[in-house]
Amino acid sequence: MTCAIICGMLDPKYVLENAEFIIKKTKTRGLEVNLSEFKKLSQEKKKKLTKTESLRFERNKSSQRVAQMKKEGKDASPIISEMKKVSDEIKSLEEKLKEIEEELKRILLNIPNIPHESVPEGQSSKENVEVRTFGKKPAFSFSVRAHWEIGKKLGILDFERAAKIAGSRFAVYFGAGARMREGL
Repeated sequence: MTCAIICGMLDPKYVLENAEFIIKKTKTRGLEVNLSEFKKLSQEKKKKLTKTESLRFERNKSSQRVAQMKKEGKDASPIISEMKKVSDEIKSLEEKLKEIEEELKRILLNIPNIPHESVPEGQSSKENVEVRTFGKKPAFSFSVRAHWEIGKKLGILDFERAAKIAGSRFAVYFGAGARMREGL
């Protein structure tokens, strides 16, 4: 099964057509995704869109009738006042549609990427399967330290400051760390 993505989020049509698949695949990542609100809002959007299009058709048809009546010298004010009400209803429906679309977008942006079928199920990297290795693992006569420990000790990386600025998994680089990062 292929996955459709639009601008960093799943395609709404794909989500509706594959809701159970998405729920199942996100569970393999240890996440609970509830798409009932998305389905409900999608149905509501469809109904409001149909109603809006119907009212627009009615308004356009009446506009032609008003033009014809004016040509014939007849009074079209009752139809014009009725169409004013229809135009107000269309405007109201369009505002509601915009709100629904924003909510649908918010829901879509919170659905994580769907893992590929080859990705092992699990909630952390500990469940990953080693597919292959090459070369010989190096052996050191000293205890190996992680790069973040070395960078912090040398004063060239600051993860706490970066977390305040940009969130987790970022670093602020200083001096030699910045030059190393830029390849200078």
